[in-house]
Parts: sequence; structure tokens; C-alpha cells
Amino acid sequence: NLTIIGLVSVLVVGSLLLWGGDGGSGEEGTTSPLSVHIEMEADTIASGEALEGRVVVLNNTGRAIEVVGCGSLFQIALESDGVTQQVNWNDCLETFVVPSGQSSYPVTVYAHHLGCVRGPASGAIVSCDDDGGMPSLPPRNYEAVALERSGVLPHAPPVHVAVSDR
Repeated sequence: NLTIIGLVSVLVVGSLLLWGGDGGSGEEGTTSPLSVHIEMEADTIASGEALEGRVVVLNNTGRAIEVVGCGSLFQIALESDGVTQQVNWNDCLETFVVPSGQSSYPVTVYAHHLGCVRGPASGAIVSCDDDGGMPSLPPRNYEAVALERSGVLPHAPPVHVAVSDR
């Protein structure tokens, strides 16, 4: 069983174009027809390790939504002050259909950097380990951020994850 860490409805910007509605008033008490949240097995992970989870989409628009991606619909990045992850997307064109109702998509949360360069660090991209592997994230508190390539779905609220020493 997965524990729900966070769930917040997000109003869909541009719903006028997507669903022919007015997008709602944005006032407190309004409910979005489309929300996304992250569920994970735990809220603590050892540095360098992986944690399984899923991204859940609640689609109450009354119809399926087509989203373009490649390989997977979502990726999760752990971010904090001083650590901004840059995810890499496969370069293909695949259509995912998000059905009406609730659906979920498996994700893996990695407590290491998601990219590196051989040699000196370049901007936000860190240097690879001596063996060419991804360096582990330092122990501290992070936010798990769900990323979706096409930008069609609303952003999931970030979820707190603590990265601990091994």
C-alpha cells in the first residue's frame, strides 16, 4: 500500500482551450476538473538509493485527454536550495491517453543527481563520480517534483522527502 503524501487540486490554466469551459473563477471552494498528486512508499530515502511511487491523475473532465511523451508520462526530481535537477527525456513521440476518472503512473524517485558531466561541473550539472556514475544527493530535506514533458496536465504539489546518510 502506498501512503498519500499530498493532494491538492490545481486549477487548470487554459481550460477554455482544452475543455471549452471558463476555467473557473479561481475563488476558494472551486474544484478543478483535473488534479495530479504524488504518492510514495516512504518519505525518507538513503542517499544514492531509489524509492518507488506513483503519480495519480484525477480526470473529471468527462473525457480522455491525449498527452504526448516518450517512455513514461512523468519523472520525479528531488530538489532543494542549491540542488536543481535537470531531467532527461527520451526523444520519441508517444501518445499517452489519460482516461476519465482516476489513473496512476509508476515513478522511481532517485536520491542521486539525474545528470552529470565528465570533468568540471557545468552550471547546474555536477561532475560525474570517478566511475562515471551519478553522484548521490547530500543528506537533507528535498521536495519531490513531478515533471510531465508536454505541460498539458497541471503540476502536482511537491512532496517532502528526507534524504539520509546510507
